[in-house]
Amino acid sequence: MPLIVTGLTTMTDAELIQFAKNVHTALKGNDNVPAPHPTLSALQDLITTAETGVNAYEAEKDVLRMRKNGRDEAIKALCYGLRTEADTVQAVTCGAPDKIETTGFRVRARSTPVGTPAQVTNLVLRAGPADGTLKAAWKPVRGVRSYELEASPDPMTPAGWIYKGTVTKSKATVNSFASGAKVWVRVRGIGAAGPGPWSDPTVKTVP
Repeated sequence: MPLIVTGLTTMTDAELIQFAKNVHTALKGNDNVPAPHPTLSALQDLITTAETGVNAYEAEKDVLRMRKNGRDEAIKALCYGLRTEADTVQAVTCGAPDKIETTGFRVRARSTPVGTPAQVTNLVLRAGPADGTLKAAWKPVRGVRSYELEASPDPMTPAGWIYKGTVTKSKATVNSFASGAKVWVRVRGIGAAGPGPWSDPTVKTVP
């Protein structure tokens, strides 16, 4: 037996109401459905209630849109007024912090130069994307412009540390290892004042 497909969920509110009106009209005096359920009277009430609700909602949307525009303009005007007031306070006080702070405005904190970078911490080594490679990641250090990596088969031998590259992010892929070898890796940050201390070495067997 064929089944009715209503398609109600794909309709807009206006389309749904119009569809309901069409059904109501088609069922009026229809001998094929002598006793509609809901009754045509009840269906008409549902249509009227839905139409009233949609109209009220659309009208309220227009009101809210106007109120939002009014709010945005008021906030914009307030910000402009406060910036102008800040310029006035800046000029009258000649930028004296103690005088500015009596006006309710805040004084911009002076930036302090970053010295030697702190030691890199949380260095973690994982298997790399290919044989003979390792993926290294660590916690970012404030004031660092780049990071330098070294690797060694024996961390107790100072001359055994080999330069493995410089990166700007707090992660890197380190390569050119022999698979199965045990390797120690260390990292240090380099800032405007020069390099910081090396991280504690982390060991990993190369896949």
